[in-house]
Amino acid sequence: MLVKGEDYNELAGTKCEFGYLFEIEGHGLEALFKLETDITTAYFAAQGDKLMWLNFNDELFRTTTDGFLELHGKNADNPGILN
Repeated sequence: MLVKGEDYNELAGTKCEFGYLFEIEGHGLEALFKLETDITTAYFAAQGDKLMWLNFNDELFRTTTDGFLELHGKNADNPGILN
């Protein structure tokens, strides 16, 4: 999905940060993450077998992460956090 010369020049040093990574029973994987390259930061969501490139900024990444964790955070009823 990332294009050399547009989204990155070199992949060395690229960082991946997960906002969350869950296995939700009956739903599958749910993840929000960002890739920081030498040119840009790209935001992605994974839901089940789908991967979506998001039009996000860091503030929206943080508020979405916080909201999701508030709703689905690890507790006795939901031990499925993978991070």
